Amino acid sequence: MSAQTSYNFNTPHGVAGGFYDLTNHVVDTRNNEEESGKVLFGLGVVDGSNPGVNVKLPTEGSKKENFEGVVVNSHSEEMDMDGNVAIRHGKSVGVCKNGRIYVRIVDSITPKYGEALYLTVSGEKAGYFTNADGEGSTVKVNGYFLGEKGTGDVAPVYIYVDKVNDAAGSASPAEKETLTLSIAEGKVKLTGNKGTSTEADLPVSATGVDGMLSSTDRAKITELSD
Repeated sequence: MSAQTSYNFNTPHGVAGGFYDLTNHVVDTRNNEEESGKVLFGLGVVDGSNPGVNVKLPTEGSKKENFEGVVVNSHSEEMDMDGNVAIRHGKSVGVCKNGRIYVRIVDSITPKYGEALYLTVSGEKAGYFTNADGEGSTVKVNGYFLGEKGTGDVAPVYIYVDKVNDAAGSASPAEKETLTLSIAEGKVKLTGNKGTSTEADLPVSATGVDGMLSSTDRAKITELSD
């Protein structure tokens, strides 16, 4: 009969869904829409059927603006006889939307500080995080890795949830009009890159560009600038 001769008193480095430090964080309460046992502490979740109320695991169609945050380990669930923790269907969970937290990561990666953060949105690892674009199987979310792996397949990250759809944002700089002011042959001219222009005579006695223009001409330039 063998006997245990050594003991390990080291504290595990990081717990899935546990906060990385005591810095500020934002946590919202959401209801688990998934079947019991599918959602785990430390996984990333997205909007459910009732956005702002329910959450679920990401699917292939999930986008950045659907990302709700990371499920927080609230120590509210007991282990079963096999040592597993199952978050029940319909149970309220805390979802970290802004802060430093340990997340579950794909077991094949070795993250480093500052690397980009991607959420897996398809397959058995949906909800897990990685540090590389999966070409359709991942979505890049706001945040980055704070360091290497902890004990097991967890790693600390900083996240910031942004619900804005980038594709529906304001026009890009290339679509906006730029203006060029020129003075030549006794005239001041304002020309736009979209073909619009206006010009005014340049009085000899005036001093300074603003003083060279009448109130009417300045109104024309202001209208074009807007």
